Amino acid sequence: MRAPKILYFLFLFLFIVFVSPQIGTKALAQCVTITGAPNLYQIDRTPTQAILYFTPVNTGTSKYVITYGDAIGAEQHSVSFAYGTSTGAVKYTLNDLNPTVKYYFKVRAVSDCSSGPWSAWVGDNITPTPTGKAKSTAMPVAGANDARNIALISIPMILAGLFLLTSSRKSA
Repeated sequence: MRAPKILYFLFLFLFIVFVSPQIGTKALAQCVTITGAPNLYQIDRTPTQAILYFTPVNTGTSKYVITYGDAIGAEQHSVSFAYGTSTGAVKYTLNDLNPTVKYYFKVRAVSDCSSGPWSAWVGDNITPTPTGKAKSTAMPVAGANDARNIALISIPMILAGLFLLTSSRKSA
């Protein structure tokens, strides 16, 4: 009865020492962190459709996510689609939009193990014409990496970290 237990633990030990690190290394080698955001630079809009054009993020991208709503920051709708490496602009069409609503869009790249930063919010600036067609010029309204937003978030976080660091030294 003792021999099976010893063999079990020997097998477990050998698996942990020799096989497990290789599995972890392969998983890490295939995982690519996306650091860049797509540049959403043009939106062509008809009353019920929006065609988005953005520059791709070509490092490890497996899909893109587009989020949109009727105001900046209103993440009311979202769509994702598979997309790999591209040498030109990425074009995506959204259908069934409300013709009386002005929409704001943002996009980001996603890999198998991480999500990249969001692009800037871009408004569609729709102006319907009598033919029912509309064309918009993409106009960023608030950037995901806007220095003002980063400062508003970073400064309190740094101060809180310093406070926690100094209070933990006093209590030690």
